[in-house]
Amino acid sequence: MIFFTRTDQIKENCANEIRKLNGTWKVTISQPRRTNSQNAYFHALLAIISPVAGYTPEDLKEVLKAELIGMREITYNGKTYLLPIPSSSLDKQQYGVLLDKVLQLANFLGVSVPAKGYYGL
Repeated sequence: MIFFTRTDQIKENCANEIRKLNGTWKVTISQPRRTNSQNAYFHALLAIISPVAGYTPEDLKEVLKAELIGMREITYNGKTYLLPIPSSSLDKQQYGVLLDKVLQLANFLGVSVPAKGYYGL
């Protein structure tokens, strides 16, 4: 079951369902992941900023993920690699911080970007 606890009633419904459980269960509480509109805006910003930054949108995305989110280590066939942490792993708040930093980069580069609402997101 998944509950999006937007209201007190939904929180109560969730608590009631937990009370009904028999045996041992794992209950996980987490922030919702980033929204589709956040992701779409991020990609629109990459397309606008990348020519000025001197990267393709794909390469700029990887560079920004490495710089702003961080790196992770994986091992494959006995070799260790450093890869950027996926932006899809961020929750809505963390993704909002990422967008703010990308907007700061646009400002630093002198790139004018439309507000999120311009795209209908």
